[in-house]
Amino acid sequence: MLTNEIVKKLPFFSKYHGYSLSDLEGVLGVSKKTILSDINKINNILEELDIPIISLYNDKIFFPSISVTDIFAKLSPHLKHYIFQDERPYMIVLYLLLKEDYISNFHLQDVLRISKNSVLNDLKDLKKILASKEVTITYNRRKGYSLAGTPKALRIVLEWAINELLQFSSGKWIIRYLFYSCQKPFDFDQITPFFVNDTSRSQLFFISERVEATSYVILCLKWSCLEGKVVYSEKEKQLIRETVVFELAKQFVAEFPNLKRDCYFIATRLMGCTQGDLGISPQPEILTIMEAIIDTVSAKTGIIVTNDEQFRKNLYCHLAPAYFRLLFDNHIVNPLKEHILSEYESLFYLIKKSLFPLSEALGKTISDDEVAYFTMHFGGYLASRQTKSNHRKIVALAVCPNGISSSLILGSELKVLLPEIVFKDIHQLDQLNELQLQDYDVIFSTVFFETDKPLFVVQPFMNPVEKTILKKTVYNEFSLHSSFYSQSDDLLKIIKKSCLIEDERALREDLATYFLSLDKQDTTSWEGASLTDLLTIDLIQTKEKVKDWQEAITLAADPLLKQGYIEASYITAMIDSVKKLGAYIVLAPHVAVPHAAPEKGVKRLGMSLLQLQEPISFNLDKNDYDEEKEVQLIFVLAAVDSSAHLKALQQLVMILDDEKMLQKLIAAKTREDIYRLLKWCTLNEEVK
Repeated sequence: MLTNEIVKKLPFFSKYHGYSLSDLEGVLGVSKKTILSDINKINNILEELDIPIISLYNDKIFFPSISVTDIFAKLSPHLKHYIFQDERPYMIVLYLLLKEDYISNFHLQDVLRISKNSVLNDLKDLKKILASKEVTITYNRRKGYSLAGTPKALRIVLEWAINELLQFSSGKWIIRYLFYSCQKPFDFDQITPFFVNDTSRSQLFFISERVEATSYVILCLKWSCLEGKVVYSEKEKQLIRETVVFELAKQFVAEFPNLKRDCYFIATRLMGCTQGDLGISPQPEILTIMEAIIDTVSAKTGIIVTNDEQFRKNLYCHLAPAYFRLLFDNHIVNPLKEHILSEYESLFYLIKKSLFPLSEALGKTISDDEVAYFTMHFGGYLASRQTKSNHRKIVALAVCPNGISSSLILGSELKVLLPEIVFKDIHQLDQLNELQLQDYDVIFSTVFFETDKPLFVVQPFMNPVEKTILKKTVYNEFSLHSSFYSQSDDLLKIIKKSCLIEDERALREDLATYFLSLDKQDTTSWEGASLTDLLTIDLIQTKEKVKDWQEAITLAADPLLKQGYIEASYITAMIDSVKKLGAYIVLAPHVAVPHAAPEKGVKRLGMSLLQLQEPISFNLDKNDYDEEKEVQLIFVLAAVDSSAHLKALQQLVMILDDEKMLQKLIAAKTREDIYRLLKWCTLNEEVK
């Protein structure tokens, strides 16, 4: 029987065609026995569909010459071999919104292929989820089960169900299956051409991942039993009408008249999947928010963003659709969120805090899914700044049509992994047509497509074994020299001769991790040092008062200067930065964190602190007095790069968010007391 867990391994086995089971053990993190069991289950289904099976030869797997899309095309909508599991809540929502006839428990049993009690349990769980979305499941003898809520709430729930289903490898097939079950025409191919045709005429660039989800939403709106329409204010309508995508929404209505009630709603969804273009009529309000975010990120992370025009173009490209998604309650699912939280935990926290200008402007809470995309954007930018510039001969394209943020992450990962290759980031497949074949040698992409050049399908985040396999394959393809993978294999053979290896898979992964770390030994861990590792007792001072803010910064930085962390020029640079940019360094009430670019005189990573008994004013503009800029704690940050200090800053920001702890630091009598408070905060998770 097929399940989503089995289905999502189909593209995996296809991707690692010709690799050994030992390699797959390392990538998947499971035993050889589990892999063989999965292959056997897949082969049983392939045989029933009269498709060549996955074969094994000399401990290597060979996938048949057929795409996963082709396999699903052979799965008829009424196929009984699929077991629905985690997909069921979203299926129920879509089924209740599509089916116009009476819906009983029996109907749900039939469509979900589960028992009566299982249906009741699913409905019970779903009711709890939908309650937070202001939608209820109702039942009466005339209509059976149905969903009740405002037109807007019901459409948002429809989007939610589609977005969640599309996270499953079988998601598209499940949606088609539900259309079949509700006896609705699945005319998806009538929706997608609108995006292609209008893009060429209007210079619109859509995010491929969002276009797909939006197309399914439009298809479901076309055939759903939803009544009423979403109400927008005149101001909102005016904003929608002024956008280029409103014309596209009207084209949908002209072609499908029953979408007329949803014309404005569809336009808001199109606004959320269109990449912003800084060169074509940028929105003044979004530009203002963007600059405020850059300033806030700089203040909270210590990252100095120079006048980098490409960086701003990329940020606006992502910010514009995010702005409209938040404005019109268009919630998305970021499939890489958990990876981001794991790989960029400190940066994620600091970026979330730095998006305050956006949330304040819209009066909206920014979801972790959206924050993760912004983190990917800044993380990719930081990683690219730390990548060494080498002379490279081979030119590669890094293609990630799912958005600018994913592309930046992918590009930065590949640049570190394959330093002999120069990468060009491409965010839309259409952009390939603008390049000559002789302009590049190889393509790395998150999606498969036909091309005359070597194509490697990769993910933005790869584990050490996946990186090892990719690097080995690429180096073999272009006859490049790198000893790390041959060293790993050779060392494993030597160990086998003299030792009994209890867990070869774990050893192989550890060796891969080790040799990869040698290849990128100059890169810095995103975690970095903790706050109290940097801010030791000898770098903390207490003083009654100073004459002005310049003296406060100078005195606060003095321990770093005396101990060789910084040069005198760094102190001058910090003061000049405040004079030029204002008191952006005041991160919290009565707290300043001055810093400057590493190249201004930083020798090694460090942080110092000056506590003042009498506040010193950082109110540079006398006509705009702010009591919170009367500062008593000055933390000087000396960063060597863009990321090694992020963990320490995350911990500091968490402490500053705790008003009681902040007051304790201000009131502390000695530097030992201050250090003890900071140490307690970093060791305990009670700090908010």
